[in-house]
Amino acid sequence: AGSMLAKTRPNQNVTKNPSVKAFYRDLCNKHGSEGVQRTAITRRMIKILLEETENHKYLPTNARDRLFFGLDIMMGLRVGELLGGGDSHGMLANNLAIMRKLDGEGKPTGQEMLEGMIEHSKTGFKRWVNCVGTSKGSAQVPVAQLLRDYWKDTKVNVVTTIEGGYQVERPSYYVLRLSLVALAENYDADKERLEKVVRIMRASKIEKISCWADYVSYRGKQRLAGDSLDKKYINLMQGDAKISPEMDELISVLLVAGFTEKGRLRVMPGPLFRATSGQYFTCMPLAISSSYIVMETNFDKAYELANKDSPDPELELEGLDAPMWGHHSCRRCADTVARRSMHLTGATSRDIDIMFGWKEAFYSKEMQLHYETSMDRERRCLVTSMM
Repeated sequence: AGSMLAKTRPNQNVTKNPSVKAFYRDLCNKHGSEGVQRTAITRRMIKILLEETENHKYLPTNARDRLFFGLDIMMGLRVGELLGGGDSHGMLANNLAIMRKLDGEGKPTGQEMLEGMIEHSKTGFKRWVNCVGTSKGSAQVPVAQLLRDYWKDTKVNVVTTIEGGYQVERPSYYVLRLSLVALAENYDADKERLEKVVRIMRASKIEKISCWADYVSYRGKQRLAGDSLDKKYINLMQGDAKISPEMDELISVLLVAGFTEKGRLRVMPGPLFRATSGQYFTCMPLAISSSYIVMETNFDKAYELANKDSPDPELELEGLDAPMWGHHSCRRCADTVARRSMHLTGATSRDIDIMFGWKEAFYSKEMQLHYETSMDRERRCLVTSMM
């Protein structure tokens, strides 16, 4: 509530009122209020979630959902660090790569690993995260294959390069963004100016432009009506390069049409997790709220299957009669396994803290440590390797 009011009604944020805070503390003391941690999923559940067997075929319904679970588990990320890429937080497509080390002859060798860069999480700190391509523990999470499956589904252009002794596979995916901030003098004028963009796109003879017109009209109006400044934009189209003929064409036409304000039109990296419209992937990010039902529904089914023949040995209800799933259920599992397998992986508490984004303010002050770990991908891979 405090966060919501601070963004939407800063002058009426009652959670900052001393009397309200005192009253809240009094209620907590009288009723013994105590926070309840969401239940961590288990490696047996993870295996069920991601593995194709005779009894069930992939509980998550598509490659995007399976990758979401795989990254959440193997990289220990907050949901807000994965979804919503472009909405201030969230991972961008070009910031997640599959890597293999090169030997002395320049040939790929050893196991695959994933490397992701979180540009700005909700804590305000940038960090690098890594994991092995397939985990070595009982869950055997094939996260590299899950990423390739998603790349195939989204038809994204993947480029292979050599970087610092590694073979690197990463997307080249960009979007043309139209800022909706102060688009015109008032809301009605904002809608009219947005519709002008839609008419221009609809009239284009280039299919890569015209095919997005209806979606831009629908989603753009939703974004205009929102109260989040970070979300006051609409991605008009997508491309495989930062400079593409189709994007240049649309930019040129819009500039002639009067969209000349500085920063109004920008080409920038697109989101990793993309929203869908019907059966098609759009160039807008998948909203965090979209993951609630997917997570809870799949966790319930995986929990049922994991305990069908025998009790799941890793399930910890912590006094609850039934599990309570939440956005941190995967992250809690990853952190738990990472700490319990330290004697096997060689990862340290510091490695785990840095990978999961714990104590970021503390570690950011140790600049020598910050620079030391920025490229130590081999050590970061150890942290969740036993999932």
